[in-house]
Amino acid sequence: MGILRNVDIQHKQQPRLGGTRATVFVFAMSALETMAFVSNGVSLVTYFYGYMNFSLTKSATALTNFMGTAFLLPLFGGFISDTYLSRFKTCLIFGCLEIVGFGVLAVQAHFKQLRPYPCKDKINQCEAATTTQEAILFTGLYLVALGTGGVKAALPALGADQFDENDPEEAASLSSFFNWYMFSFTFGAIFGVTFVVWISTNLGWDWSFGVCAIAVAMAILFLSMGKSVYRTNVPNGRSPLARILQVFVAAVRNRNVAVPDKAEELHEIHDKEAEQNEILQRTNQFKTFNSSNTITIMFILIPIYDRFFVPLARKFTGIPTGITQLQRVAVGLVLSSISMAVSGIIETHRKNVAIKNTMVDSPGPLPISVFWLGIQYAIFGMADMFTLVGLLEFFYGESSSGMKSLSTAISWCSLAFGYYTSTVVVNVVNKYKKVEVKQGEDIGCVDYVEERIDVSIDRNSTP
Repeated sequence: MGILRNVDIQHKQQPRLGGTRATVFVFAMSALETMAFVSNGVSLVTYFYGYMNFSLTKSATALTNFMGTAFLLPLFGGFISDTYLSRFKTCLIFGCLEIVGFGVLAVQAHFKQLRPYPCKDKINQCEAATTTQEAILFTGLYLVALGTGGVKAALPALGADQFDENDPEEAASLSSFFNWYMFSFTFGAIFGVTFVVWISTNLGWDWSFGVCAIAVAMAILFLSMGKSVYRTNVPNGRSPLARILQVFVAAVRNRNVAVPDKAEELHEIHDKEAEQNEILQRTNQFKTFNSSNTITIMFILIPIYDRFFVPLARKFTGIPTGITQLQRVAVGLVLSSISMAVSGIIETHRKNVAIKNTMVDSPGPLPISVFWLGIQYAIFGMADMFTLVGLLEFFYGESSSGMKSLSTAISWCSLAFGYYTSTVVVNVVNKYKKVEVKQGEDIGCVDYVEERIDVSIDRNSTP
């Protein structure tokens, strides 16, 4: 009897898997990993230009290429997570790759022989980085990009897996999870663009990269602490890309087949996912295919949105999330357009003030309040809050269980395309700028930007 009683007590005390408490560890990793990644995204130009002796254009394109790749590689990480590894293991393995990348960068930043000799004159006395030195730099950078790409693909899906979409109560918590995931993302980013950037400016880049490596290691530790309470997926080895291709092949083969009257006749494959009610219902839609200010604004607005706007909107719409994911994305896109229009108006006002006070080419501050910029940053922060979270939730909710990571990875691709576009723009502008400089028409803008970066470098410790 005693043995049976002990077994019964042990069974009753078995912890319930998933839920909000499991996502606390996900939020911790998100904040720490984002702190390490974003801090470099806003300051690496200074390192490239002042420590690796890259030109201003090469520094800018090296950064945008790195950022673009970091937001494109989630596709690879999502594929690995859905096909071969669980989302938990993917976060651990790719997190370790990111630590190695930051370690390589820290070693290069610490030892002077691994970097070119500091420039005495940016024009005449500047030693270019050797092939070996650039190889070390880009090896570290792209290990970081690969690592963060895998984490960004698997971590949101791992957190969302802790809620059952078929349970009404947990379904509402699922939507709230994506809001708080982005909140942890912005929380880490704020620390990154302040604390970690301060370290690189005052203590040196070796310390900065070292702190980033430690932060990611702590992130992995926190995520591992929740292993016993996670609901984990078990990949079946089937490639989600193959399943996508099967849809197009079937669509081509059946293009002349009449659409049946009964919706259930549309689905001919009955596998485990079909038994779990993951078949997407047919609709009449798409018949053809059946910066730091912005971050701060998002940090403030996300709790307000989740705790006040969603419950209020739910009373009018009856939708658990307040508004649908696509409506949320649409609102974000409209706000993005408005923010660009407001930016143009404020920039016009700034230029008029400069002309009025004959300060067009002056490096000194203009007699205009910096809070004018707060208007556009506030609007853009709201736009990101609506768009990014809406996309993450939409792609996760509309995908089957076998491709959750890959689907959430798609939501990051728009950022990758934006960074790659920036690379193209910088190269095109630089090409035409060289023509103007040769003709002696305009060199003030380039000189001014280089002077601002030189001031930032002078504030750092001597390389």
